Amino acid sequence: MVTSSKTILITGASTCIGLATARYFAQRGWQVVATMHTPSKAPVDLHT
Repeated sequence: MVTSSKTILITGASTCIGLATARYFAQRGWQVVATMHTPSKAPVDLHT
């Protein structure tokens, strides 16, 4: 059986539309690669 996983790169993922987009895709099983200016300020659910 072949399983495929999808990956998405989101910039500006610590706030606003970037954060909402990162959460949207993560909740749907995507591998999310997120970038931001200050990673230490990112919401806890993005720290994985």
